[in-house]
This record gives sequence, C-alpha cells and structure tokens, in this order.
Amino acid sequence: DKRAEYDDDDFKNAVINLVEYIESDRKGDIQSAGNMTNSSIGLGMNQFTPLQMTNALATIVNGGTRYQTHLVDKITTADNEVKKEFAPTVVKDLELKESTVNSVKNGMSLRHKTGVFGNFPIPSGGKTGTSIFRNDQKEIGRSDYGVYVAFAPIEEPEIAITVVMYDSAHGSSAAPVARAVMETYFRDIIKSQYPGYTSTTTSYTLEPPVAPIYTDGEMAEN
Repeated sequence: DKRAEYDDDDFKNAVINLVEYIESDRKGDIQSAGNMTNSSIGLGMNQFTPLQMTNALATIVNGGTRYQTHLVDKITTADNEVKKEFAPTVVKDLELKESTVNSVKNGMSLRHKTGVFGNFPIPSGGKTGTSIFRNDQKEIGRSDYGVYVAFAPIEEPEIAITVVMYDSAHGSSAAPVARAVMETYFRDIIKSQYPGYTSTTTSYTLEPPVAPIYTDGEMAEN
C-alpha cells in the first residue's frame, strides 16, 4: 500500500543515498580505530551466518585458502550413480603469514585445555561468543545468542564447527554441542586409540544411531 506513495525517482534517490552512506560514511566508520578494536575482540555491529563464520574459521586455520562453500557434496541416483559432484573450488588465497596462523591456533587451543574440552583427546581449538538479540531483549524475556566456533585437529585441521544457541546467554553453553560433533566425527579414531574415553560433559556415547547406507539395493556396513 505504501508503494503507491513513491515514484521511481524516490527509489533511485534512496539507492544513491544508501550507496553514498555505505561507501563514504560507513566505510570510514568501519575503518576507525574504535571499530577496528571492537572487531579484533569480536564486538561491533557485525552480522554473519553460521556458514560464513565456519568458512572464515576454516580459511584462517588452513593457512588462508578460502574455498567456495557448498551445502551438497554430490548428487546421486537411487542406484548410487553419481550425477554431479561438487569439487573443492578455491576462491582466494589470503596469503596469511605462518606466524599469524600459528598465533590464532595457539590462542584457540588454550581454550580447549580446560572446561568442556578438558579431557578431549584430539588437539583442538575454539572460542566462545555472545550476540545480543536487540538492546531491549531483557524487557521482552530474551537473552543473548550463545556462539561457539571450533576446529580440529590443531596441526592439520579437518573440521570446522559453528554452534549458535537461542537464548543461551553464554557462548560456553554451546561448547558441549561442538564437542559432541567432534566426538562423532572422530569417533573411529577415539575408539581405536583411546579405548577408555568417556565424555565428561554429556551422556553422549561414541555409538550414535547411524542411518544405513545402501549400495545397489543392499545395506552396507556402517
């Protein structure tokens, strides 16, 4: 209904003003010392999806190679014939210094030596985060989103994880979920190399239900 109140020139002017605001005012604001400091410690007016955060983490810990993200590994027929496969595609090499990558890995690994990941046998790294819903969230019964990012192993990372929890107030609340994901991903290694391992944070076991895999009409061994 409001659309009829404006003509094409109004919309064009709105676009021009928005672009000028982003390119001039906001660009300078983003690069200000205050916002640079906020960004370095995870604060500020940033908005990212969990997939973007996971890809950013993976890019840093793998040495700076950013890959195109895919939600599908491959497409097959009912007879398991591969019709299309999505191969890794490099988007950009950030050419990060090895010392920078090692500093990030070391800092994130210190978080995993205590607390939720205290007895986790695979060398890994992680970081908590909180994100507000809106400024008056307490007045409407809301709390911060809990965010936790993690990766493993430290030396040759294979997996990067982002967990976002609704109204959890603290990023540490999401850490047990990240640990459960790692326990599942590394469960064969854990079972063979650390036979006495048990989770100290949840009742999770290393034998989660796994959907059967069918090949040529026959169920394959999981």
